[in-house]
Amino acid sequence: MKRYMWIVVGLVLTAIIATIAVRMTSDAIAVIVGIILGMVATLPTSLILLYLLRQQHAQQVDLRQQQNTGHHPPVVVVNTPAGHAGYGIASANPQSYLPSAIGERSFKVVGQEASSPDSDRSFSFNSIFDEVT
Repeated sequence: MKRYMWIVVGLVLTAIIATIAVRMTSDAIAVIVGIILGMVATLPTSLILLYLLRQQHAQQVDLRQQQNTGHHPPVVVVNTPAGHAGYGIASANPQSYLPSAIGERSFKVVGQEASSPDSDRSFSFNSIFDEVT
């Protein structure tokens, strides 16, 4: 009984498709055929992708099981050099974080009028720390 039901459903669908196809233009049929063939063309790539993703998942599960056997990575302790503050420890001298300057550095602000380097208008990093302290 099921077999005859499937045959009847197939014949009805074929009749509907044939009726629609006769009324459609050739451009519309070409679009539909292109869509169907495009979807069929993606099937091999999709199946390969699914296969590779399942293999990768299985490898990750195996790797996690091997890592959970009680083996722990070695602990590494790094001592800070003398005179330098470690992580989370405040230093008494904030200038100790800066690299030691060889000489006075001055900068010219863009748009600033030409002036001598000794004037008050030149910018210097040391002037910032003089104002803070």
